[in-house]
Amino acid sequence: MQGTSSLANVVVRRTELADLPSLVECLNPVFEERRFLAIVEALPPDEVIAHHRATLEAGHPHFVAMDGERVVGLCDVVPVAPPRIAAQIHNGTLGMLLAPEYRGARLGERLMRASLEACRGKFERVQLSVYSHNVRAHKLYLRCGFVEEGRRRGAWKLDGMTSDIIEMALFV
Repeated sequence: MQGTSSLANVVVRRTELADLPSLVECLNPVFEERRFLAIVEALPPDEVIAHHRATLEAGHPHFVAMDGERVVGLCDVVPVAPPRIAAQIHNGTLGMLLAPEYRGARLGERLMRASLEACRGKFERVQLSVYSHNVRAHKLYLRCGFVEEGRRRGAWKLDGMTSDIIEMALFV
């Protein structure tokens, strides 16, 4: 970890509504990196809070990494499709991010394992997409048991860089 705080001080726990303002402060800078997530610009705080509030109120797995009162990472799993699409109700989509200074210290693995454990009994299959240039995340997903199901060659193109989008999944 490149930050000044010790990883030992970081707690992974279920997200609470009171965490959402700090979550916005963690999320938007990662969007603005324009490298790891589909969204590449900051979102209005009230939009982010409304989305995550709905996820929490629906009871979906949602975990944060907290360094004191500051959210430094998050991982959630939401349904792939609305309930009316009954044949896919057992599928969830995992989303995850870490503040840049907290990457590379296995904090992502702690977040992911907590979220996957919370999926048991709620989802049978968890899927995700990762860009091929995000080698660290790809290795994390493999380490946590995800397998590659497909690759969309050249599907990510931004700022003069092109990558594949790797589709992965895990049965929980």
